[in-house]
Amino acid sequence: MLVVGGGQSGVQVAEDLLDAGKRVHIATSRVGRMPRRFAGRDAFGWMLDTGQLDLPREDADPATIAAPTSQVSGVGGGRTVSYQALAARGATLLGRAVGWDRGELGLAGDLGENVRFADDVSDFFRATWERRARLRGTALGADPADEPAPHLYDVAGPRSLDLARHGIGTVIWATGFGPSTGWLPAGALDSRRRPQLPGLHVIGAPWLTHRSSANLYGMAGDADRLVDVLTRQPVRIAA
Repeated sequence: MLVVGGGQSGVQVAEDLLDAGKRVHIATSRVGRMPRRFAGRDAFGWMLDTGQLDLPREDADPATIAAPTSQVSGVGGGRTVSYQALAARGATLLGRAVGWDRGELGLAGDLGENVRFADDVSDFFRATWERRARLRGTALGADPADEPAPHLYDVAGPRSLDLARHGIGTVIWATGFGPSTGWLPAGALDSRRRPQLPGLHVIGAPWLTHRSSANLYGMAGDADRLVDVLTRQPVRIAA
């Protein structure tokens, strides 16, 4: 089995396939990782305490807004999923997929860079949470799946993969998705996908107003703001 894409869906699918006893190759990508638990608490509890969940869009770095959702899993109550943990379970890590030619998948040779990037993002989260934990007097603890893997940082990986030679019969594309807004009239949304037409409103979109606009926690605040706007608009009754 070959999984193309190392985002949240890609690593979760790879983990499911390993659970099912499959031989798994995964073409990694530049995606950050979030440790699911830290010092005995769920990551989202730490993000709430440190204000990361409520980070306004205007205060966020453009790279953070554009980044894919961090690697993490909700299986079994939530757990960390990392490239190195998948490799330890038997998955073969590859660089980013860049092309296809006569049965061979072209690879970028950036495996080590992708592992390092995921480790660096996880380190950023943990450093922020550690400062809060020390203020609370909370005992720190390590998550084996979240341990950095510096021994992989200089590994480029192969530049191609012959699917037939490696016995790969199934390819799962986990390369992300985006909104389908082509049905809207021209000019309905600006470059940040904010509504530009009277009476057109959006809710549940990533980074609509803050980091959590696309999840259940953050939608509530956006919904309240939308209801306030709608209730202040004049009601038009058709003749």
